[in-house]
Amino acid sequence: MFPARTPWIRANPSRTEPLSTWHGCLQRIKILKQLFFWLRLVAATLPSLLFLLLLWRLLGELVPELAMRRLLLASYAIGTMAFTYGTLLIAHQLSSLLLATAFILVFFHRRGRGGGGGLYLAGLAAGGGVLVDYQVAFIGPPLAVYLFWAAARRAQAPLWSWRTARGVLLFGLGAAVPLAILMHYQWVCFGSPWKTGYHYLTNPVFQTWHSQGLLGLGG
Repeated sequence: MFPARTPWIRANPSRTEPLSTWHGCLQRIKILKQLFFWLRLVAATLPSLLFLLLLWRLLGELVPELAMRRLLLASYAIGTMAFTYGTLLIAHQLSSLLLATAFILVFFHRRGRGGGGGLYLAGLAAGGGVLVDYQVAFIGPPLAVYLFWAAARRAQAPLWSWRTARGVLLFGLGAAVPLAILMHYQWVCFGSPWKTGYHYLTNPVFQTWHSQGLLGLGG
């Protein structure tokens, strides 16, 4: 769909009839409509609804008043772009949900909620965000700083201690799974795990910009 994008959506429905006939064209349109309906449901709407449950739990930790929690949840659900993006097949919503989920899970870990499995899931969500949308990688450094601080606070140990490193390692193991999938995809498609579709943009100016540094930043 977007050659420079990550591989989170690749759709190629089988043709039932040649497109040269009107009936074949209508059949193809019908198949695509059904496909996009289910993709929007699975990759946008359902994750958005599930995230509301996680957000409600986060608000329970931070906001004691029930009425205020309900107001904040409703404000996010229907008063932000999440309401619109939650019905569209676009990477922004899913990648944002995954990164927010990673942050919230690290936050819960710092507060003593759950064990190391929470950090593994946080890493899985963070890596999944990059798999969905490359630009999410720029949020990695501040999230990593917060992760180290949160792991140290939970372990009640210095940043350089093994107990702190253990939490960070669990996060890294989770993130490695979707990142390995992404790098394999890039290796197969572009000949290198470090090359993205942005290296092959048809516009030579954009291609030059995106070939510098990380997605054009820092080159």
